[in-house]
Amino acid sequence: MDVGANRLPSASRLWTNLLPKPSKVAKVEHHAAMPFDELPAFMSELRIATGLTARALEFTILTAARTTEALGAQWDEFDLEKKVWTVPAERMKLRPGRRNPSGRTCLTVKSPTSEN
Repeated sequence: MDVGANRLPSASRLWTNLLPKPSKVAKVEHHAAMPFDELPAFMSELRIATGLTARALEFTILTAARTTEALGAQWDEFDLEKKVWTVPAERMKLRPGRRNPSGRTCLTVKSPTSEN
């Protein structure tokens, strides 16, 4: 069966029908990064704060994880003996999965026995 090039829809027509118009897509605006030299004082204040939100933010910062990865962390992802947190690929924005070395402080923040 001979299908001529003029019979196939053009790639631009396919994309035009599949993707939203640029005017309909919201522009992403990221938060400004905290200057590195302000981080120690911020972390000290954060550790004084009580509540789950403060601990979640501290854990996210210490592991350099995406917010959704940190908030979705499950206990079976942590190897407490090896001090490693393995984020499964299905929960990551960019696959494959990732292993985060988690120091004592990170594990204390996440620990069910921690006071915070």
